[in-house]
Amino acid sequence: MSELVKEKGLDRYIRKLYKNFHRIPEKSYEEYETAKLVAEELRKIGLEVEEKIAGTGVVGRQKTGNPGPVIALRADMDALCLIRNHQETVQHLCGHDAHMAMVLGAAKMLVKTPPPMGEIVYLFQPSEEKLDGARKVIESGALDDVEEMIGIHVRPENEMATGDATPALLHGAVQIIRAEIFGKNAHGARPHLGVNALEAAVLAVNALNTLHFDPGIPHSAKVTRLLVEGDTYNQIPETAEIHVDIRAQCNALMRTMTVDISKAIDKSAGALGAKTIIDTVDHTLAAEYDDDVVKSVGEAIKGVLGDVLPPLVTFGSEDFHFYSSHKKIKTAYIGLGAGVKPGLHHPAFRLHPGMLVKGSRILAESVCKRIHQYACTQESGTI
Repeated sequence: MSELVKEKGLDRYIRKLYKNFHRIPEKSYEEYETAKLVAEELRKIGLEVEEKIAGTGVVGRQKTGNPGPVIALRADMDALCLIRNHQETVQHLCGHDAHMAMVLGAAKMLVKTPPPMGEIVYLFQPSEEKLDGARKVIESGALDDVEEMIGIHVRPENEMATGDATPALLHGAVQIIRAEIFGKNAHGARPHLGVNALEAAVLAVNALNTLHFDPGIPHSAKVTRLLVEGDTYNQIPETAEIHVDIRAQCNALMRTMTVDISKAIDKSAGALGAKTIIDTVDHTLAAEYDDDVVKSVGEAIKGVLGDVLPPLVTFGSEDFHFYSSHKKIKTAYIGLGAGVKPGLHHPAFRLHPGMLVKGSRILAESVCKRIHQYACTQESGTI
């Protein structure tokens, strides 16, 4: 009964935080009120706080004073910026408000029952929606001592049932290629005197459709934008621009696709005498997790929910995976079935707030299991 009462109190705390964050949605790198609220809560809990990480990020630190692993729990802070009825509106339609509430809930639990060793870092990261916040946090040096990191994201009902969770949400890699094509202007009556940038762009698009990659790995490549200068019908266009959206479930295939597609655009446009400038933008990595961390998080999920789902492939992307790539931090990323309807980024987004306390418990228990594992390996002499 006492444990139930404790969870009810934690549940109220987390729901209140969730509602407070939900009321103050802010764009990437403009999360000023959000950061202020996060810092205030971390200080109330009794943690050391560092603000203005990568602009608006916040880090809280819980030190035990005893040597051990430095483990981070990460939450994203920014809301979505949408254009509705020709007006800009900002809303929390991806669950970042829920993620912050869950990490703060885990902090509250871990401060009341602290682990015997190591350090816990509570990271509140800006600008996940722009997919550049993680890299800027890395560049800030705030995580230079972090060895492991665990993230969490609520999932839509069409992907995961309410009350389920996986310790490994397998995001894919995303790469946008922007190709500028330069031809030569001419009058429509004298096309032989020009180089038609639009025709070169069309040839490049057709060339993409001749490329084939490993069918055993989910992937796709498609042209999502074609821009041509001018507004007259009788002018040979001198410039054009195409954007290609590439997705792959592994980073090696993404590298291959990016190189081959860039070459295809350049060579096909060049066949008509056009020149190209090709840029890669909006890049994110596919998930690459540490098996031991995933195993511990899976045990935590099973302990809290009674069962655990295997790794789950999702076709979205996340800048979380730059931490494991650029910093070599060992990671796991929880997908939590929280009854999200109709879906992520939908204007009518809603979730089941009763699942958030479960997410906090999973995060806290994951940290405890990782520190316990460290203690056991240290005692056995394997470290």
